[in-house]
Formats: sequence, structure tokens, C-alpha cells
Amino acid sequence: MILFGLLAIIILWFLSRKKENFQNTLYPYRQITFHYVPWSPTCAEVNSVWEQMKSNIKTIKFTEVNEDIAKTEYIYTYPTIILIDENGKRHQYRGQFTYEKLSDWALSDYHIF
Repeated sequence: MILFGLLAIIILWFLSRKKENFQNTLYPYRQITFHYVPWSPTCAEVNSVWEQMKSNIKTIKFTEVNEDIAKTEYIYTYPTIILIDENGKRHQYRGQFTYEKLSDWALSDYHIF
């Protein structure tokens, strides 16, 4: 009987750890996505800042979406930059598109820019 109780405790502990590991598998890092259209002069300007960030910041996964090819449902203006944090929460950037402002926002724990 004691053996079954001990086994049940071990199984419950294992299942609780598995849930934590599953969450870390989904969002093990920050991901930031640049939604753009190639015909926009503003998007072209932001692209140079974006490329600079990609080459300098290695702790964030960077992705791009060409909205002329793959229309994203919740994107209405271009450029739009969305960060998904380690908890899976989305944050939209609403500041100036300078390297300093955008990189500070991306690396910050407080996404209020």
C-alpha cells in the first residue's frame, strides 16, 4: 500500500513538471515579428533598423511576414511589430522606429512603449 502511495506521488510530481516543460517548449524565448508590405516607404526605412536588430540581438527570435503574400488577420497598419514574450503574451510596438527605442522595447520586461 505504501508503495502505491509513493508511486502516485512520483507520478503527480512528474506530471506537474511535464506541464512546466511543455510551457517552456512553446515559448522558450521571445519572438518578435515584423509585419510589412514591400511597397511602403516606411516599411523600407524600418527594415534597416530591423536588420540591425537581427544582427545585434541574439536572445530574440526574429521573423518577418510580407502581408502582400500572407495576410495576418489582426494586422491593419504597416509596419506592425509584435512581440510574443516567454509567457505567450502578445505586445504590439507603438513607439518610434529607431534602433534605440525598438531594441530597448524588445529587451525590456515592461512593454509599454
